[in-house]
Amino acid sequence: MKRGMQGYTNSEEKYIKNKNIAESVAEHTLNCWLLVYIFLPKNIDNNMYYNKQNLLNLLLIHDFAEVRTGDIVNKDYIAQQTEEKYMEDFLGNKTALFQAWKTVWVNSCFSDNSSIALDIDHIQAVYQYFCYYCESESGITKENDEIDGWLNELDQLHTDTGRNIAAKIILSNEIFLEQPNLCEKFKGKLLSFYNSKPKINEKHLS
Repeated sequence: MKRGMQGYTNSEEKYIKNKNIAESVAEHTLNCWLLVYIFLPKNIDNNMYYNKQNLLNLLLIHDFAEVRTGDIVNKDYIAQQTEEKYMEDFLGNKTALFQAWKTVWVNSCFSDNSSIALDIDHIQAVYQYFCYYCESESGITKENDEIDGWLNELDQLHTDTGRNIAAKIILSNEIFLEQPNLCEKFKGKLLSFYNSKPKINEKHLS
């Protein structure tokens, strides 16, 4: 989904300005952390690589740099280098957390934990959009292309774990389903989840 420099679509930005509210980096981070804490099990059967505590730690620090940079979407090389430098300053370049963050958000190397972490980060952004949509008296927008664009973001989820969480908190969310313009679209997306496979099979990650 194409967003502005601070991570919001035009309709999101208009709504946020009108209501004088916006999800902060801290709120996004906490919400990601809570999704893992609440919805993910301590262990996953037949998966020795999954580690819930490491995943919680990773999501707790994954956007530290945005305290300084803001939420920049589609980062160019300079923005990526700046973010990496800030993360190194915060965490230290030899710490396990910095190396784990760099592996995921810089080098895009997938493991069980990193794939789930990316999914959680993604899911929370989509969830927040639909919260804005429902909190607005008339909805953020009634344009189908923007709604479809956000729903299509869920097609980028890597894991069944991520899909299951998205199905619970977004596609089966009773508040969201009360919106006439969302109900049928959510049902269609939920059906597509059951008829397709995620991008990565968790059982074959290491």
